[in-house]
Amino acid sequence: MRMANKLLKDNNLTPSWIGDRKELLAQIEALRAEMKRRWEQTCAGVQAAGSEREAFARSWHRSVRDWEARVDELNRRIVSLNISLPIWRMELHRLRLDEELKRIGAANGDGESLL
Repeated sequence: MRMANKLLKDNNLTPSWIGDRKELLAQIEALRAEMKRRWEQTCAGVQAAGSEREAFARSWHRSVRDWEARVDELNRRIVSLNISLPIWRMELHRLRLDEELKRIGAANGDGESLL
């Protein structure tokens, strides 16, 4: 194993699972950044009056539904990656949308607190 790792390192190569893991981590961070940015925009937008406020709340609901689908897809890829990892400590935990919403301060993902 040591020789295989040395050959890979000497030739600037990495196993595919390392690249796949890095790509997946980058996509998770991009999703989290998008969620945070969207939450901040929504919080700022609900200060408006009437129909504009309702539009921000509806937009938030659409975003949450979209994120549910993206989290499902990321979780499918996480499970697939975890199966291929030779080192169990490198496994990624599956995402939970409710935990991701709490992370950005939007504990109530349904947006009811927005109206």
